[in-house]
Amino acid sequence: MTGPAAGAGANRRRPGGAVAFWKAALVDLTWRSVLTAEALGLVVNVLRFLDGWGPTHNVIARTVFTTLAPLLLVVAALGAAEAVRRGAAPVRAYLAALVAAACASAGLQFLLRQVLGIHPPAGGVTSAVVKEWVWFGADIQTVILLGGIGFIAFYNRRSVERILQNVRSAELKRVRLENELIESRLATAQAQVDPRTLFESLARIRNLYASSSPDADRALEDLIQSLRTRRVASGAVASADGLAP
Repeated sequence: MTGPAAGAGANRRRPGGAVAFWKAALVDLTWRSVLTAEALGLVVNVLRFLDGWGPTHNVIARTVFTTLAPLLLVVAALGAAEAVRRGAAPVRAYLAALVAAACASAGLQFLLRQVLGIHPPAGGVTSAVVKEWVWFGADIQTVILLGGIGFIAFYNRRSVERILQNVRSAELKRVRLENELIESRLATAQAQVDPRTLFESLARIRNLYASSSPDADRALEDLIQSLRTRRVASGAVASADGLAP
């Protein structure tokens, strides 16, 4: 299918793919991770408040910023982890997520400043528009700096968890293989013929033939069938163990 129809079909598939992606990514979102990020944002908020923020609307703007930015960083980190699980390069995925979260946080802060009427002080050779962009860049820089440290810690923790999971999986596989080997050896032992039982069966069949019993032929046939069954079982187990049957 080509042309507009194909483009429309691709556009219909993209939202579903994005929804599935973020559903898979946000499965790991927990209250603990959110509260930890918000606690770090609160610490930054308090430190900057002690440094002096000026009017009340500045305090409101900074509080909103240090609340939204950590939440966006957590979501971005989970999105990057999901992208890595789907085959993306870790450095590229986490860097893109960090930049996206920083730009989103700075953009929301910029809009909030406009709503609250917070503008750079007039005066100097630098225009107010340039100062606005300087503030915007400073917000991005702050998020990238602090968020980058958090991303490194998050990635290292995920790497350790992945290594431990691989070790546990390898150990479970080893235990399963050992159990299968033990079961195969037990089956091999059960499939082997006990010489004493065989001699007793042959002696009983001989006595039946000696007495011209009508059950002699049936007993001999049962013994032959039993030996064939054990031989087939023993050969199947030996083949499963990589041995010649």
